[in-house]
Amino acid sequence: MSLILRIPGVTFTDATLPKLYRDSVITPGTHFLYDALNPFSYAKQANPAAGAPSADKLVNLVDAAADGLLYDLSTSWAVGGGFNSLGGPSDKIAAKNNVTPAVLTKCVGVVWLKPISTGGSATDMVAQFGELVAIMHSNANNNYYAVSNASANRQVTALDTSENLGSVLQLAVAFDNVDLQLRFFINGVQVMAAGGYRVLQAPTKPHSLMVSAGYGSGYLATFYRWLFDDLSSGATADEIVAADYAANVGRFS
Repeated sequence: MSLILRIPGVTFTDATLPKLYRDSVITPGTHFLYDALNPFSYAKQANPAAGAPSADKLVNLVDAAADGLLYDLSTSWAVGGGFNSLGGPSDKIAAKNNVTPAVLTKCVGVVWLKPISTGGSATDMVAQFGELVAIMHSNANNNYYAVSNASANRQVTALDTSENLGSVLQLAVAFDNVDLQLRFFINGVQVMAAGGYRVLQAPTKPHSLMVSAGYGSGYLATFYRWLFDDLSSGATADEIVAADYAANVGRFS
């Protein structure tokens, strides 16, 4: 058991002291972390106010980082918590106003969700982390997922959405410019690695996280948590994905 005492009026100058983050998975390379069931990140814990953007924003758990705008176009608060994406070609759940970073050479994006239907159209965006890497869903192709880094898509045959309806999943995608391997993780375990991708380019848009941002009729799921890290802290994508899974498995329902 640990005890943390606040000492007002005292300034610490020792740079070797460890920094305490709002979430155990945050590193110095984390660009954003939103957690729908964390009242600090989403204070309302209920249906967001109407509007695009909504008056009910998402607070970034990364200190001094830009908060996210919640686009309430067809979004409701789920029983037990989380945002239900009910479809819509412009449905954006979070993170529209993060500062656009410089060129990245590696990154990992993580999303927690629960598929609630095999509906949607031919290709729906599940999670787009800026213009760098994305997870998509193909309703027209056996409900399989796909991953992309804006140069090519790779189908992931390891997970059929129709077999996982009602199950909470951690999905993650990682990429780096050394091996040009786009990797896909399910519940903390890598299930696919594919090559043939171009190097990461400087994005022209902020690191937003979107759902069906101009793709089809919208991915149908309950969304809980979003994380994006540029791996500049020295932590590997495998370590961040595994730590995030261990810290959050069982939290969402």
